[in-house]
Amino acid sequence: MVTCIWHLTNLVQFALSWSMDEAVNRITLARRRLNVDQAKLAEMLGVHRSTVTRWEAGTSKIKGPILRLLDSLESQPPQTGAA
Repeated sequence: MVTCIWHLTNLVQFALSWSMDEAVNRITLARRRLNVDQAKLAEMLGVHRSTVTRWEAGTSKIKGPILRLLDSLESQPPQTGAA
């Protein structure tokens, strides 16, 4: 139980550490680096394409669990080919 609370606290602190501009920049850059369109990134993250559109427009806040998934995606090697 204590470990679970510790992980949850770290996740919340991590999510709060990003400004909206930084989150928008990171999601957009990660998508471009992976050479995928918004629909493919949405599929990779388990969200709807319109959610990715709102994130990139800065009209919707990116939540903590998605930030963690984004970290994992950013650590993947760049992809080549058409988006």
